[in-house]
Amino acid sequence: MSDWKPYDTMLGETPYSDWRVVAEVEKYLRGSTFDAGKLARAIRHIETGSSFVNSFFELLSRSDNFAVSTHFSPDSKTSGSRIAYASPSTLVDDVFRDARDLDFEFGPLVDTAILRTDRTDAMYEPSFPTTNWNNEDAICAIIDDSIGFANARFRKSATETRIEALWIMDGTNAPSIPEEFEVFGGLVLFRDQINTLLRRFYSDGAVDEAALYAHLDSEFDVGLGTLSSETHGTHVLDLFAGAEMGTPPGISGERPIIAIVLPQLAVRDSSGTHSEFFVQEAVAWIDNLVRNFTTSEEAELKLVTNFSFGLLAGPHDGHSLLEKSLATIPARPRSAAVLPAGNSYDSRTHAVAEVTPDHPSFSINLEISPLNRLSTFVEIWRPARPTEKVPRLKLSFDTPWGSLSEDDLEFGQGFEWCPAGKLTMRTYHLSAPRSHDGSISRELAMFAVLPTDASDENLPFAPEGKWTVSFTANGTEEEVVDLWIQRGGSVFGYPNLGRQSRFISGQPSIKNLGTLNALATADKVVSVGGYVRSGNFEPASYTSAGSQRFYGRFPDVSAPSDQSRSVPGIVASGTFSGSHASLSGTSVAAPQVAKMLANSDFGDDAKAFVEQVGSKFPTRDPFRLGYGRLFLPKT
Repeated sequence: MSDWKPYDTMLGETPYSDWRVVAEVEKYLRGSTFDAGKLARAIRHIETGSSFVNSFFELLSRSDNFAVSTHFSPDSKTSGSRIAYASPSTLVDDVFRDARDLDFEFGPLVDTAILRTDRTDAMYEPSFPTTNWNNEDAICAIIDDSIGFANARFRKSATETRIEALWIMDGTNAPSIPEEFEVFGGLVLFRDQINTLLRRFYSDGAVDEAALYAHLDSEFDVGLGTLSSETHGTHVLDLFAGAEMGTPPGISGERPIIAIVLPQLAVRDSSGTHSEFFVQEAVAWIDNLVRNFTTSEEAELKLVTNFSFGLLAGPHDGHSLLEKSLATIPARPRSAAVLPAGNSYDSRTHAVAEVTPDHPSFSINLEISPLNRLSTFVEIWRPARPTEKVPRLKLSFDTPWGSLSEDDLEFGQGFEWCPAGKLTMRTYHLSAPRSHDGSISRELAMFAVLPTDASDENLPFAPEGKWTVSFTANGTEEEVVDLWIQRGGSVFGYPNLGRQSRFISGQPSIKNLGTLNALATADKVVSVGGYVRSGNFEPASYTSAGSQRFYGRFPDVSAPSDQSRSVPGIVASGTFSGSHASLSGTSVAAPQVAKMLANSDFGDDAKAFVEQVGSKFPTRDPFRLGYGRLFLPKT
């Protein structure tokens, strides 16, 4: 049919970033602080040794339409990332066309409104902390959203913060900062600048935190002026590094904090479509800052980073870009990265297909939710095998609007469905290397579907309801194939944009094992499940499960995520000083383990350390609770 046709994917484009561009998904995110008309591409080049590539970036840096920055990997100063941020114009199209001949990886879109300016302001005069921290200290780093950084739980005194560096990735017209700590945009505040703000808004014995946030919002549009009374980032940071003012050193009170607030667009789209670039930048910036905290070349500061976010779909084998980025944290000496195991145990978002040469086909039904303003993504991953033995899967669909079936295609090609000339769905087929020489690969077959929200007559939409997805493996061996529906629900603290699509219940191929957070499978990161504190310390109903097939990846340990079955959640600080909130999920279990690590001497292997500690309290459900439960003090 004319509306179902093959296409070639852009060189180096990931399926999510490709779909973001061609489907213009930002138009569906009404109320976003990002303007879809001000979006631009980021070009990321991993190896910077090519003189032609360097000249290319040099040319870009001279243009008013571009800003260029460099980030190096933690273990090397000879390779890194060169990123060009561009404003949309005809020139950009020319750049991408020329860049296809180079070894570029095409990254996500970046809002050019947040590119840094040369604004100067005495109040925000760049002042990196001069304190040298010795190697007995621990730095507590957090990547999250909406952090009430002026909260008294993060202060030494009424007008003295414990936050050494704060990067709010949203924001415009921000002042410049020292070149060695340069970022692509947003607002960066160091300790002295935060203290200046605290003093400015201090009166009658207290800091007017709401006025402080409103001021920053009016100056830089950072999105803090309308913070709700409960925010995910504040709650998590309090569980991780919060303390009463004046708490003695060695507990939490004197420990430095690095806080990075992800942009609202990256958070509110729970599929991760917009977050990959920002998380990688956050990880690189933390590493850069920690290097500058070090008192000497011999001293290695202890670093504990908490990232209480998660995805449902992904390879779950440590090889995705985000997994690799997160794995650089524990690769550093005396460093740990802590992530939640996930909350998708009973979400019906994972299925397993067992196919053989005699029975190579598989079908499954899913329900694509109505009134959904987020796209639906389904990933189908085959096991690793010699590359020459990876025949491409052939997909077919029965949709509420008709049936579709792929013809034979090569890797890097796909089909797109354009009913009435409107792009509604795309399929992707990639061969993902799993060895340095490319001899071992995994196949990813994936499809992306437009939002189903039809309330805007100017935007195309996909049919809601029952979809049947089928594939034929055409292999010569028995194999187990995993299917994941990507996260697509609404996010705490944000407007209801997404409604999670799910496999229709009752199908035997739906599995609870294998629902582990797709980011928590990064190498050497600590993955934390959740249990109910009262009673028999049973797993929380939602805490996700690993699988032995994921190269032995499952939660390392578990921590409390609910007080009881009838009193869900763990209490910690609300957004503003003196307030409290109760939040549930493995997102609140993870920072409790991060705090325990900050108080411990875990050496160079935090993962092995928590597994050893947890094994003292073993569980009957290691796939959900790991080696054991950690009995931590109540907050």
